[in-house]
Amino acid sequence: MEIHARAFMEAEEIFREFGVKPEQGLDPKVAAARLKKYGGNTLSNYVNPWRRILVRQLASPFMYLLAAAALFAWLLHEKFDALFILFFIALNTALGFFQEYRSEKTLRRLRDLIVPTSRVRRGGNEEIVPTTALVPGDILLLRAGDVIPADMRIISARHLAVDESTMSGEAFPVEKTSRSLKEGANALTKNLGFAATVVVQGEGEGIVYATGKMTNVGSIAGFIARTSRQSAFQKHIARLSTFILYLVLVTLGGVFLLNLLLKGPEAKTIELIIFSIALAVSVVPEALPLVMTFSFSRGARKLAAQKVVVKRLSSVEDLGNVEILCTDKTGTLTENVLRVANVMGDARNVLACAARGSDVVGRGHGPFDAAIFVAISKHGQYLHDRLGQERFYPFDPVLKLNGAVIKEGEEHTLIIRGAPEQILEACAGISAKEHDDADAFLVEEGRKGRRVIGIARRAFETLPKNATLKELSVGMTFIGLVSFEDPVKKTAEEAIQRAKRLGIQIKVITGDRPEVAGAIAEQVGLTERADVMTGDDFDALSETEQLAAAMRIAVFARMNPMQKAQVIDLLQRTHTVAFLGDGINDAPGLKIANVSMAVKEASDIAREAADIVLLKKDLHVIVNGIREGRIIFANTTTYLKSTLASNFGNFYSIAILSLFVNFLPLLPVQILLVNLLTDLPLTAISTDEVERAELQQPKHYDIRNILLVATLLGGVSSLFDFIAFGIFIHADIPVLQTALFMESVLTELLLLFSIRSRRFFIHARPPSFMLTAASIGVFLATAILPFTSVGHTYFHLASLTSWQGVIVLGLVGAYFLASELVKLGYYTFMNGGLNGRRALPLSGLRG
Repeated sequence: MEIHARAFMEAEEIFREFGVKPEQGLDPKVAAARLKKYGGNTLSNYVNPWRRILVRQLASPFMYLLAAAALFAWLLHEKFDALFILFFIALNTALGFFQEYRSEKTLRRLRDLIVPTSRVRRGGNEEIVPTTALVPGDILLLRAGDVIPADMRIISARHLAVDESTMSGEAFPVEKTSRSLKEGANALTKNLGFAATVVVQGEGEGIVYATGKMTNVGSIAGFIARTSRQSAFQKHIARLSTFILYLVLVTLGGVFLLNLLLKGPEAKTIELIIFSIALAVSVVPEALPLVMTFSFSRGARKLAAQKVVVKRLSSVEDLGNVEILCTDKTGTLTENVLRVANVMGDARNVLACAARGSDVVGRGHGPFDAAIFVAISKHGQYLHDRLGQERFYPFDPVLKLNGAVIKEGEEHTLIIRGAPEQILEACAGISAKEHDDADAFLVEEGRKGRRVIGIARRAFETLPKNATLKELSVGMTFIGLVSFEDPVKKTAEEAIQRAKRLGIQIKVITGDRPEVAGAIAEQVGLTERADVMTGDDFDALSETEQLAAAMRIAVFARMNPMQKAQVIDLLQRTHTVAFLGDGINDAPGLKIANVSMAVKEASDIAREAADIVLLKKDLHVIVNGIREGRIIFANTTTYLKSTLASNFGNFYSIAILSLFVNFLPLLPVQILLVNLLTDLPLTAISTDEVERAELQQPKHYDIRNILLVATLLGGVSSLFDFIAFGIFIHADIPVLQTALFMESVLTELLLLFSIRSRRFFIHARPPSFMLTAASIGVFLATAILPFTSVGHTYFHLASLTSWQGVIVLGLVGAYFLASELVKLGYYTFMNGGLNGRRALPLSGLRG
């Protein structure tokens, strides 16, 4: 049965369904039998052990690639290289483990929301039982302060109000009733209580209809447990790793066989195997985890200075890809502080009466009372406790009123507050003009999404002792109306315009009323005329219509947790989406979103599920994070383009050259040394400056285009390897190998300085100090090593003559100019020019 269907059933029908009498409760034996049938009221089955999480981190193509490279390096007796790669494997595994383990902590938080014991009626007696032992049909007893332990239908309510903000997004406590609702009613939760919500007022009873995994919070836990998420970076690196793995296996297999066929008996099989393994290691971008960790950590430190805590490091880069930001309105677009917006009538008198009708004069416990007392202080008024309340009538959800009797001298004054319609109906002698003015006020304030209460009073010479509020609240005198609003943040509109300039759409997804959400969206310039869709309207659409609505509509209101997640899922079919949420009801959306964010005041569940926690709930902070993510993205793609172009170029040139000579163009140890030296400056890429044009639009990974540029520039690299080989072909073999070694290292160094900007290198932004220093260090090491005993003994390098050194440097300079021409040609003829205003496919790896 649909859970909410019980909202429309009479209580007697539900008693018959579960075979229980409310005054007796379940028989203990029946409860024990149902516990065996339905299982315990717990969510613990969803939690995965840490060992399984750890093993999952090792099952990816990139990890297989790194593991193979480490094994091959070890077989070549290059233990330093092997340990270097194993360090990257450990780093990658640790990052993945802690990210997934954090998701499991979210499930534990959900489980911990269930309180340890509950009050029930069983066998005609009130009992305290373990919450895990609750079963469908149990009669729960509730009072203020209780956490509801299971989903239930309210069967008795005495001024009962429940805080459902973390489940529904409703900002104010929901008054509960035991009456059944009519089909089509909007407020389906009026006679239902949900697990993990809190009773804030009154007392009541309910019959449990769902426990454990079948509860509302249980369905959220199940969704989190079933849903796994990979970042865009993880997805595309996995695809790239698979491609490289197949490419290397096929190419090396072909080169090995061709060497055997072409050289026949002269082929040295063992030497060829070692050479092939070294080539395989050389093409793997093994420094990628280190580059990413440096980049993520640097971005996280920058964001920490802006009061942003990054829990999943890779989410910093994912922020740079964000095209749509989905957020709630409370606290993000608004101040999350209720205030008096407007008053109909004499403001001083209306506010004074409204304050005297609160539960404790001079102290506003609820948000409405707090706003009233702030407004009174602004009018220079002060209310004394000596005015004295004789009686206080709590809010009655049937009458939609509360009241207080104040004694002033010998006179007794009843003040009532509540729904404007009920206040006007209770007033006698109200003029047609006053009624029309009140109606106009309600229309205007409603259009602005504000909540309105009415105030009336009546004087008594003698107050009946046992009179009810319903009996007293007749023949009242109308005092006025007060409207309340959660004011828009002054910075919200500016932040939205800034986000638009960065190519980011903003959508509001909230559990609040459509009138409120729409009015706020209009005020901040989110839409010219707010087009708001409710959750019920969304559910009525076909899947195709839902997809169109998700793309078109800017504001969604009255959305339940699964509807929020559904909208985000639809948007993610074609866009990268970030979601900012703060309640338990936001957990599914936070789990599924490409980037999930919560604020420090959010529920524990939301904070655990989020990748990023904002210590300050401000759109400007998020926009700053998106900009930082784009910097990281640009530097990461620079690394990928540079390392793949150089690795592919050297890989193919050395493999092909090995077919035509009876010696190895580069020794295995020299190939690994090239790999190690060129990785060092690449790890400093995270500190580099980024062109302003790279930050203007969201970027995306594009495997085809990254491989295209790697092929083009790798082809240039191979060409100059062939030229260098041809120039030094008649030199001694160690000299030729040394020249190729130096040319390979230095060309890769210069390629990094070329590819870091789409403009001619002279016009590019200056590189960072760290990148420059690391590159100079590697250049000096490469130039000096052939002249040292270490280079001669361990790496079999030879000293070059001055003339030979000049030739190598000349080749490197010519290569740099050639790579610049190819780069500029690519941007000019394939991407619409050099102005940098288009989002270029070369900037990433879209799969």
